[in-house]
Amino acid sequence: MKKLTTLIFALGVYTAAFGAVPSHWDGGRNIPVHKLTLLDEFEDTIDPASAGALPVSTRNTCGQCHDYSIISGGWHFNSSETNACPGRFSEPWFMIDRLSGSQIPMSLRAWPGVYKPEEIGMTDWEWVYAFGRHLPGGDIAEPEDIYAEGGENARWEVSGKMEINCFACHSTSDLYDHSEFVRLVKRENFAWAASGAFGLGDVEGMGSRVPEYWDALRGFDPDDRVYKVPPHINYDLGRFDSKSRTVLEVGEPSSKNCLNCHSVSQSGVGHHEIDGDVHLRAGMNCSDCHSNGLGHDIARGYEGEPGACRDKTRATASCAGCHVIGDETKAGRFGAPAPEHVGFPLIHFEKLSCTVCHSGVTEAGRLAQVRTSKSNRMGVYGRARWVTPAPFIQEPVFVKNEQGVIEPHRITWPAFWGRRSADGREVKPIKPEKVGELCADELGVRTRLGALLATLATNPNIPGVPALAINGICFAADADGVAMPVVQDESIEGVAFVYLIDGCDSAADFTGFDPLASIEGLAEFQAEKHIEKLEQFTGLLGNLEAQPLAEGRYGAVVLGDQIYYKTYDGVTNAPAGDAPQGAGYYLNGRFDSIVHNFAQPALPTYDPAADSSQMTDDQYRVFDANRKKFEELLQTLDASEMAGNRYCAMVIKDRLFYRGGTDAAVVSTNAPAGADHGTIGFYLDGGFEPLFDDYLVSNVAELADSECSLTESMVTAVLRKLKASGEENPVYVAHGKLWGLNEDGDLTAGVHAAAEPVSWALGHDVRPARLARGAKPVKCDDCHTANSDFFFADVSSTGPLLTSSVAVARQIDFMQLSGVYNRLFGLTFTVRPLLKIFLWLAFGIFVLVAVGFASVGIPALLALGGLKQGTPREQLMNRIDRISILALTASSGYLALSGIAGWLLHMMTGYLLVLHIVAGGIFALCLLILLWTRGAARLAMPRKSMLWLAMLILAVVVIFSAVAPMMTIFGSEWQLALLWTHRLSTAAFLIVGLYTLVGVRE
Repeated sequence: MKKLTTLIFALGVYTAAFGAVPSHWDGGRNIPVHKLTLLDEFEDTIDPASAGALPVSTRNTCGQCHDYSIISGGWHFNSSETNACPGRFSEPWFMIDRLSGSQIPMSLRAWPGVYKPEEIGMTDWEWVYAFGRHLPGGDIAEPEDIYAEGGENARWEVSGKMEINCFACHSTSDLYDHSEFVRLVKRENFAWAASGAFGLGDVEGMGSRVPEYWDALRGFDPDDRVYKVPPHINYDLGRFDSKSRTVLEVGEPSSKNCLNCHSVSQSGVGHHEIDGDVHLRAGMNCSDCHSNGLGHDIARGYEGEPGACRDKTRATASCAGCHVIGDETKAGRFGAPAPEHVGFPLIHFEKLSCTVCHSGVTEAGRLAQVRTSKSNRMGVYGRARWVTPAPFIQEPVFVKNEQGVIEPHRITWPAFWGRRSADGREVKPIKPEKVGELCADELGVRTRLGALLATLATNPNIPGVPALAINGICFAADADGVAMPVVQDESIEGVAFVYLIDGCDSAADFTGFDPLASIEGLAEFQAEKHIEKLEQFTGLLGNLEAQPLAEGRYGAVVLGDQIYYKTYDGVTNAPAGDAPQGAGYYLNGRFDSIVHNFAQPALPTYDPAADSSQMTDDQYRVFDANRKKFEELLQTLDASEMAGNRYCAMVIKDRLFYRGGTDAAVVSTNAPAGADHGTIGFYLDGGFEPLFDDYLVSNVAELADSECSLTESMVTAVLRKLKASGEENPVYVAHGKLWGLNEDGDLTAGVHAAAEPVSWALGHDVRPARLARGAKPVKCDDCHTANSDFFFADVSSTGPLLTSSVAVARQIDFMQLSGVYNRLFGLTFTVRPLLKIFLWLAFGIFVLVAVGFASVGIPALLALGGLKQGTPREQLMNRIDRISILALTASSGYLALSGIAGWLLHMMTGYLLVLHIVAGGIFALCLLILLWTRGAARLAMPRKSMLWLAMLILAVVVIFSAVAPMMTIFGSEWQLALLWTHRLSTAAFLIVGLYTLVGVRE
């Protein structure tokens, strides 16, 4: 019993001391070498030489020193936690499906305007598969029970969990490969992705190819070692020592790691044109501002961010926190310069965020389309093209936030197929895959055409690239199997199936060469060189004759004044006449030149039923070439999967021809009704289906090379099919509108809350002062004109639907400001220079008069003025004096009241501000009049002379402190001083002026 007690006590001490190693920092500012043994998900030490070694578990490996449970509560890993602080709205995820034209804003957080995965029927596993390319792991990617979700839509047993990928942020090695991480995720190798991306070994096999019941402990499939190979890792043994330890090259996160997921670029702008963030160019790292402790509660750097009062680094992470001296922080933790903001009224800093002027990736900060890594899959490199144009994001759109401050946002409009409730209030998305499967033919016109053309390219006996020419634009399948325009040939009218031929211009290599020259008398090396050149020349002629466009003609080359072509007897020649130099085709004295990339009709222009016995040799050559081309084309399509049990056929005149006779001989029958001449398609039992139907042709032509994937006719067709399949009230949301069918089955568009855009604030790229909005030489006119882009630029909705019916708003609508007022306020800037001149003149006059009162030089001048009694002129002067007194009193009163409202209630904006400026001008004008009408009388009375002098001095200060901030001279600190000077001097003026002009009036 005593031994048992001792053992239990010892185990307790061991567990307390070593069972969990708490994360700590002892003050050392060095980064330790992470030379560790690696642990797998079962906490077993990994033997890198073992064939069945499992991938690294960061939970257990990194958790040897760092508290994984605390880290997992950080910003990157807590998005599904309902009790976590959601923070302000940030960039959502977008479910992108190009086929169905879907871009659905999604999030695990409870944010407005986004959808949670369960709302469209997504499992947690599907979420990770869709967005794991830029997920840091953890959270729902690391379920406690992998068996809680089952079926083909949750393959946790196959893929494994995706633990927090510590290497994604903390790798200091240049070998970390984010693209490899993405590829492994898309292969359903979740658990292996971090190890493979970090370069610990080569990850082979694909979870996507093995059945859903397979797991990592099953090993290889003994019956299939080629295709259904499960994921496994071959560790790089050179990285491990004799104790199976390896050095993990990790440390503080670098900016290049952050940019794997947080890059943003303007669409269509080259890499060499991008300046980047001013902080990064100065040598800073992202983590210098976006820092965090062990909890990974990363500072996001916006004003009023939660936790700013507790954390010094978080308090200085915002623009103002670092650059502007405040009560809580000292400016410039990293030597940040204090901003001058010369000439900017302080109201700007109350109503606008710093990012309005200083942030954004678009050229000159203007509205343009941008792409982000998280949404548009940028930054993934390889043979496959990962980046997508959708979602179609624009920046900057200036939005008033919850604090009433205007800040720049990125904005996009949702697009998805949905079900509208009976009362019309709610629209719930339909899973894009469901729509894509049901309406594949209606939606995938470019993919369907690409598949057709790819099938036609499988026959090696037909040279060239198959393409469909529509009104002179030739569409061919790209690397992804999507039909895109590649060549324009205006000579092709209507719709034509063609082959794109790369015309041979290598004839230039034979300039000066005579194929018929004799080699007699030549040296041996010269003869060998001539024979080698002749073989190349005859090869060129043979290649030309093998092209489909030869149509029985001889391949020929014009060299000098001769045409050389190859017959059964070898190379012969004929006079070239006016034929151009180069390659082409020759027959019966006619030479046709060829050039690069031209379209050759794929369908032969001949009658298979023609009597060949009546043809000349040259006519038969052409006929036989067309017959071979025709039969090759029919054979290619007959062998394709799309043929099924049908025959490939072609309609020529009023007959239909197909390979269906004995030994697959071509037979003919009457063309079905509606089958046009020269059309190729499939035939069975009297029914004919064109290979390229009108729906496909018209929509491919309309889309052309657009980044959009849908047309209005496609939306109509899909809505009709959804309705026919049993969907009640099917709709399509796109371009800020709700698209549906009316009672007649026609497409309509209306307004609905589900179509409202989503937007999120941006913080980077930060631009320096000289490139900021409102910098010289534009200054105020950058925003304050009657039609400035800042307030009045149109923000047109974007999306995957190609349509002219788009929702359009103005920047000012998102700011929630008055358009009428801001146009009027912008107009004031056209006369503001005159106002400035007038006020400076008034200021100068008041200064001179004030000096005159203090001296004796001005009294005589003022004596010429004054109020006299008796004559009509003197009565007019008295009337002007009284009106000026009233106007001065009214303007002073308004200035006082509006100034107090602006001072105490922060209301100095809008029409209140405009009228304040107008009243200021009236105030100065009335004071000048009164100076003329009463100045001499005041000089004659010593008591009033001193009051008048005090009033004028205060007027000088009032006007100076009003007009000086309008000039681009003073910075923020001086502007604040001038503001208080204006307030105090105005109050003093009102007291002295009221007493002088009214209280002691005689």
